[in-house]
Amino acid sequence: MTSTMMSTHKAFKALQQAGIDDQQAEAMVEVFTDMQQRQPGGQIGKQLGQIQTKANHIDIRLGQLTTKVDQIDERLGQLTTKVHQIDERLGHVERKTDKLAIRFNQLEAKVDKLDVALSEMNFRLTSAVDSLRNDVVTLTTDMRWIKRLSILMTTTLLAAVLKDIVM
Repeated sequence: MTSTMMSTHKAFKALQQAGIDDQQAEAMVEVFTDMQQRQPGGQIGKQLGQIQTKANHIDIRLGQLTTKVDQIDERLGQLTTKVHQIDERLGHVERKTDKLAIRFNQLEAKVDKLDVALSEMNFRLTSAVDSLRNDVVTLTTDMRWIKRLSILMTTTLLAAVLKDIVM
């Protein structure tokens, strides 16, 4: 028997021993049992049990939520570390880029100087080529005169030799 049934049976027996007939004792036990079940304390106990169960569920969910928050915090810490590493690497790349820009500017200045020197050299070479061309033209003209003179001298000598032979 359950405890409620045992309590009901004990109450019935106690009423019988007090001299109350069976029907009245049974009716009284039923009334008392109904009253006991309807008492605010019984309802409050039941409600307290439900609230305790809900509180336990909330506590479990809060524990799970705390675990998730801790995991998110750990991941956020890892992400922060990674961002700092990337920032350091980016700073290193920026410093190298700045150094390369300086070297590029220096190289560009040297190329500009070489371009000026090359332009001057081109001007001087053009002048030298023009001078050589003029000298070649002059030599060609002189060689024509020398050739003409050679032909004239050879003709004159040939005429003199022929004159001596004929005479």
